[in-house]
Amino acid sequence: MKQLFILENGAKGGNGDAEERLRNLGGAGGFEIFEVASPAEAAERTKREAIRGGELRICACGGDALLSACVHAAAGFRNAAVTQWPLRGSADFLATFGDDARRFSDPAALVRGFVRPVDVIDVSGRKCIGACTVGADARIAADSAKCASLPLLGEKSGRRLSKAVNLLRGTDGEFTLRDPQHELNGRCTVVCAFNGRVCGAGGRMESAEPDDGLLDFAVLSAPPRLRAAQVLEAYHRGEYGRFPEYLARVRARRLTVEADDPFPVCIDGWVARMRTADIRVVPGGVNFIFPEGMEYFDMRDKKNEAETSKISR
Repeated sequence: MKQLFILENGAKGGNGDAEERLRNLGGAGGFEIFEVASPAEAAERTKREAIRGGELRICACGGDALLSACVHAAAGFRNAAVTQWPLRGSADFLATFGDDARRFSDPAALVRGFVRPVDVIDVSGRKCIGACTVGADARIAADSAKCASLPLLGEKSGRRLSKAVNLLRGTDGEFTLRDPQHELNGRCTVVCAFNGRVCGAGGRMESAEPDDGLLDFAVLSAPPRLRAAQVLEAYHRGEYGRFPEYLARVRARRLTVEADDPFPVCIDGWVARMRTADIRVVPGGVNFIFPEGMEYFDMRDKKNEAETSKISR
């Protein structure tokens, strides 16, 4: 078995010398450490190693963009499995697992971890694991980097400025939404597909499960401009019941978003522009490594069994 830890440039010096921590694992198992300049380089290395065959474990040592790149490259390879050691940046997919998310911060637990298939989201050929969003959130994400590059503004201030600018200029767009049961034409603020429970570009979806073969879609129709900020805030908090006339949840395997003009799509932090975003679930699309001692799945399954037993009585 080959184990590869992929570090983003700067992760070593900025995170208490990550490479030294890995080498101090000792008996946790043999592995290689590889440093990359970009998520794209991580994807290239992951795919190259997966094609060679043999059991492969990849650990993305960084944020969601690095993990997403490795997932995109490893998806479909039965011999490969991926995971995340969240050294820097966000860890939105890991937030799905509640208290167990902290276990991913122990590289030794990841080396000794177990492999379990999880679903992935396919967005017109681009694979991701957490969430993808179309509309206001994607526009805010696309503009955040530009705003953050302005003098005296950092990442957080840049995102706040981007959000304010987009709210002022209007958050709605003209989309056609298609799924096997429905076709909806109209003005929408956000369409977000959740595989995990947190979308870094915006919202939350507490009902999402990463291995149920379904995606949980949040669809926000366009509210009046004076209420747009309130509705977006409710979506960001996962409080769908506050504005049922504007916030809808749909569980489906596939949904297509279309528009006359190209629109931004934020795919686990990676932003592209499309006229058609074909969003579908790939059940068990990638093998994922979960840390030793993780209890999330056992506790969830026991809870589901108890609820099923209660209903059958």
